[in-house]
Order: sequence, then C-alpha cells, then structure tokens
Amino acid sequence: MDSMIAGNSQNQNAQNLKHNFKQITYTKNSTKQKEERAFFKNRVKKAFLHWLYYKGLIPWKELPSFLDVHHKHPLGGGGSNEFTNLVIMVRRDHEKMNREIIEPQLRGIREGETREITVPWWNSEKGEFIDWEGIYRYLEELERSRRMRSSDRACGRGGR
Repeated sequence: MDSMIAGNSQNQNAQNLKHNFKQITYTKNSTKQKEERAFFKNRVKKAFLHWLYYKGLIPWKELPSFLDVHHKHPLGGGGSNEFTNLVIMVRRDHEKMNREIIEPQLRGIREGETREITVPWWNSEKGEFIDWEGIYRYLEELERSRRMRSSDRACGRGGR
C-alpha cells in the first residue's frame, strides 16, 4: 500500500521529506501507548541500537544527540516496538514529521477512535533501518554553516 501523495499541505510536507509513504490504520490507545513508550525508552531503544551496531549498520554504540529513533507506525495508534517498526533519523526531521504530517491527521481523534493516516515509510525488508539520506543532508548543512562562520570570521564579519 505504498503511495506518493499530493494535495493538501500536510501531504505536501510529507513529500518534502522525500520518502515513500504508507497508509496505516491508527487506533488511539493512550494506555497502551504509555506502557509501550516506557518499555521503549528503558529497553527497546538501547537493544535496537546495539543490534544495528553489532550488525555493522551504524558506527555508534550510543546515538549522537542530533539523531533519534522513530516508530514508523506510531505506538499510540497500534504500532509496536519491533525493530521492523523502527528507524533512525535526524531529530529535527523526526520532530518536523510529527508536527507537520502526523499530528495534523490526528487532530480531534478520540480514545478508541480509528483513522486511516498516511505516514513516511522505510522498508525494513530492504534494510532501511537508518535514514542515511536525511543524516547526510543534515551533516552537509552543518559543514556549510561551519564554513560560512569560518569565512565570516576571516573577513572580520562574525566578531564576538
């Protein structure tokens, strides 16, 4: 059920992230979400990172502060803590995706209510556990910013 979508602003925001998309069924369950989120923070996140590290898929034992682990199918909507439902991505992209794509589709949803929503999707069957494209884009932006600051200081424009 992967789909590329167009039209309203949240779908336009989704396209700007340059991912495949998937329609999922989201059933709001706050109690399950709280339980699963606590288990994720205490156990699953660390186990997922160790698994990726020991498989040689990431170079870090601990996740750098600019990265985050994202649930493709949100916990609050029936998603799980299985590794196939997780992906590492840039923290600011994760926050932007939640704020601009997922949350607008869930406005007004009530406990126990079900909705079909469209979410960015990574295919874990193809080994897509890490959003390398987003990570490289972020690191390139950091490097450009660093060069600009260095150039400004050399020209005497960035004084403190």
